[in-house]
Amino acid sequence: MSAEAEREISILVDGHVHIINRVYWEGVDPWEPQSFGFDYARAAASGVNVVIENVAPYGYSNFNYTPKQTLRLVEVFHRTVERYRDKMDLALTVADARQIVASGRLAVFLGIEADFDHEGDLDVLRALYRLGVRLVQFSTQTSFNAFADAEIGASH
Repeated sequence: MSAEAEREISILVDGHVHIINRVYWEGVDPWEPQSFGFDYARAAASGVNVVIENVAPYGYSNFNYTPKQTLRLVEVFHRTVERYRDKMDLALTVADARQIVASGRLAVFLGIEADFDHEGDLDVLRALYRLGVRLVQFSTQTSFNAFADAEIGASH
């Protein structure tokens, strides 16, 4: 794609999406309009062409369950992308996002919200990166970890 063509592509981003959690827990089809909350169908119809999908392992606050739940959600995300490759694709870079949008599909960056404590192990982050994760929120709403404090623990 030429630089001129890239400049002509309008990008509209929804930077905080959690539909994959609903796919996992409720079995919703993210490309069917939902009665409440977000879905890819209505987002794309409204002109959104880039999404940051944040999988969130809420409710899992120990070192055994949280990593497994995160990986389950990442796997559900990848299966969703594979199923709807004609409508969406995983973006690993800004250039990827521009190419995906230029093809008429939704570009999706994968992130993790309320991430778990990696005990400072950078290999865990490297593994998530290999799986396509490009954003990680190290702080959590519910517990302390090696990277950040939590709101509920701030007064303790």
